[in-house]
Amino acid sequence: MTRSEAVAKTVTALLNDDVELAASIASSYHGGAGSLYENESVNIVRFILDHDYTPDPTIKPGVLGPLRIVAAAMELWGEVDIKDIADVTGSWKYQHTPETVTHLLYTAGLEQHRLLRLREMGIQEVEIRSSQENGLCPACQSDLGLAFPIDHAPFLPHRSCSCRDSCHCSYVGHRREEQDD
Repeated sequence: MTRSEAVAKTVTALLNDDVELAASIASSYHGGAGSLYENESVNIVRFILDHDYTPDPTIKPGVLGPLRIVAAAMELWGEVDIKDIADVTGSWKYQHTPETVTHLLYTAGLEQHRLLRLREMGIQEVEIRSSQENGLCPACQSDLGLAFPIDHAPFLPHRSCSCRDSCHCSYVGHRREEQDD
């Protein structure tokens, strides 16, 4: 099976809401079927497909749904060029490009999965860090380095994120500094 055939079968499985089959196809192509990573990928894909985040509230669910599928496929195939998965050309009237929306949907799913894993590890506070030092939008800059109780952490990417390509913020466990008495 060629890579493009495997990607197409993965997308079809995702469209049919068969996340396990989609992950199995991608893992088999890469030689890692049944690995622990495959299970984590299934969990991340479910977050991508199931969260209610939208980077632009004017985007209709019928438009956003297919982009969620593409974002999920990106998790299974690595952060590949969106054009390797779907044709997103055509008329577009929303705030962000289809590519940016897809990357933001992917990021939201990934960060919600990360937050769940931190919670499962017993982390009680998280802080927000960025992989980018310059060019952060005001929404991202406002929470950078701040600690939040894990159950009250702001949603990432920030709903008003306006970073150029995609949000670069991520949750990390917060370590309290020991104070000397």
